[in-house]
Amino acid sequence: MSDTSEPNQPRHSLEPWVRKFVIICLLVFGVELWLTIMHGRYARYYEPWILAIAILLSLILRLSRWIDGWVTRWDGWLARRRGMTAVVIGVGMFFYLYSQPVDPAELFLKFHDEHSYMIQAHMLARGRLWMPAYPAQIAPFFDNFHMIVDRVYASIYFPGTALLLTPGIWLNLPFWAMPTLEAAIAGAFFYLVFQDIFGGVRGLLATLMLASLFYYRHQAQMVLSEIPFLLGAMILVWSWLRWRDRQNWKWMIPLGGAAGFAAITRPMDALCFALPVGIAILAELRPRTMRKFLVTAVTAIVAASPFLGLQIVQNIGVTGNWRVFPSDYYVARNYPAPMLGFYHVDEKTAPVSSYGPKEQALRNWIIPAYEQHTLATVPHDWIPMKFNKWQPERTYGVLLGTLPNTMMIVIVPCAVLGLSDIRRKVLGATLVLFVFGYAAYVFFLAHYMVPVMPAMIGLILMGWEALASTWPRARAVFVTMMLLSLGGLSIGALPQLDVYNDPMLGFPETRYADETLALMPQRPTLVLFRFDPKHSNYNDEPDYNDGVAFPDEALIIKAHDLGATENKKLFEYYAQRQPDRVVYLYDRSAIGEGNHPLTRLGMVSELAAQR
Repeated sequence: MSDTSEPNQPRHSLEPWVRKFVIICLLVFGVELWLTIMHGRYARYYEPWILAIAILLSLILRLSRWIDGWVTRWDGWLARRRGMTAVVIGVGMFFYLYSQPVDPAELFLKFHDEHSYMIQAHMLARGRLWMPAYPAQIAPFFDNFHMIVDRVYASIYFPGTALLLTPGIWLNLPFWAMPTLEAAIAGAFFYLVFQDIFGGVRGLLATLMLASLFYYRHQAQMVLSEIPFLLGAMILVWSWLRWRDRQNWKWMIPLGGAAGFAAITRPMDALCFALPVGIAILAELRPRTMRKFLVTAVTAIVAASPFLGLQIVQNIGVTGNWRVFPSDYYVARNYPAPMLGFYHVDEKTAPVSSYGPKEQALRNWIIPAYEQHTLATVPHDWIPMKFNKWQPERTYGVLLGTLPNTMMIVIVPCAVLGLSDIRRKVLGATLVLFVFGYAAYVFFLAHYMVPVMPAMIGLILMGWEALASTWPRARAVFVTMMLLSLGGLSIGALPQLDVYNDPMLGFPETRYADETLALMPQRPTLVLFRFDPKHSNYNDEPDYNDGVAFPDEALIIKAHDLGATENKKLFEYYAQRQPDRVVYLYDRSAIGEGNHPLTRLGMVSELAAQR
């Protein structure tokens, strides 16, 4: 059942002097972490002034007491209007994300993942998860990253992300519209979760902190899985919090549905949320009867089953085995070993790809990542081994991606004294499971941090509460200091003010190709892209057919240039099916030389007839 204690009054059992000693040690440890891992990053411009002003104002006792009383009153007011407040936050967050200072010319699909997700969304919009494969001699022309082209033509990814993109396909919306809407709704549920755990004012502050995070805003304008997952995870936690009020089995419906959706979006991250929530439900279930357990469990499973069933259908259709995920099928044929675990790889026995960019990525990035990912490197990835000398890269990535300002790490260790009830413990457990899960995962990219943003922001607020409850007579001072400093640092991290804000990646080849093809005559066309291994970037691939479910349906079909002999097979294929297509060669090396990349080769029927 729900904890009836005030969100801002956590219970603790340590003796006062012991608690004070422990929290001082934790603060010193937090400072050491900031200096060791982050090297004191972000303490050069406005940050010291914000902290100085917050400390000085907090020492004005009359002001501090007024702010503390104001926080208490507004906590009550917001608690009575949490639904309305969440709606206002969701609407406000949408327009805030929509109005981000981004060059409109930068709004195009960039990552390999984005192209693959968008192709999958076009398939789902037609009620499909895969399309028939091309003939064996034609499939290599469309062998892109993160696409399966041998058994069928399909994306390798779990279908959750594409499922939420489908309405945008039906309504012909720009690709960023659905991710932005998902991020805004996720922000609304994020507020509801934090309002329940920490109170309304801290819930608003937490939402501001979320909005200030670069990768939350960044992913809100990209077609990736982190924002859809965040939405599912927040609905999952919110449903659990509502279930705790009266343990009404009906709340298991949105909880199970959200868990099922999260499982087919980012399975490992879903486990980080579903496992602690599931354990919490078992721990709090009253009465503990078999009937109550079965009703609760069966309801959640039934609610999750449509999503899990969709995944099974995809597995069977794409891989031929209900237990084999498309991503595992793809990795087995393109990577030297599974991505989860520790393996010894040999470059000599690694898979070979006829597609130049894939081969380049394998040799330059994938194999080195496997070689560097061993049991021996795990401590170096996560633990500062030599103070002020060794920077644990994965811990650094988590802190940099989830804190509005890295100075906030100073109070994060204090959160161990703020785990006062099961709600906070569940929030903290998601971070612990995330660390253990990704310690065994080969890759660790910056945008993976989105799912643990709630946990890190929660730890900051727990650290605040631990400080305030340790010195109860100075509670008002801590409330004022933390509210002003955390709020000020978060506002300073907004893109309109942040002097460190990183721009979105450029991807010039894809951008230039999109602009060039947009100027072509609107007639059926086949464009062959010639990869330049010396100058082209394998991360910047412009030849995805991401505007349709199947390349043959595109007005302008993009394919690989595989050389004159192989290209003849493609010409013969289209001469029999779409003979009116005009063929162009797109030479990617021409851009660096200042030449126009397109060369007209002729009609596909004419090229097929040549000897």
